Amino acid sequence: MQPPPNNPPQDNALFIVTPVYEKAKKLIRLTFEKGKPIQDLMSQQDKDRTGLSGLNANQLANLNAWLDPNTMVAPGPKNE
Repeated sequence: MQPPPNNPPQDNALFIVTPVYEKAKKLIRLTFEKGKPIQDLMSQQDKDRTGLSGLNANQLANLNAWLDPNTMVAPGPKNE
């Protein structure tokens, strides 16, 4: 089976997930890349409806840090 063609990253995503299959280990490893901040992906109506427009700069920064795939919010298995 041929692997699917590589697609360029999307400009309208919070993050991009790239799966890599390691045949020898029978393992699928996922790589997460950070995309755009959430406020850049929402319409003003959606920001108002969800309360995002009411956040101050510090609260918005904390939300974006929490959504960042490079930020650990819960302990997971140690990488070997």
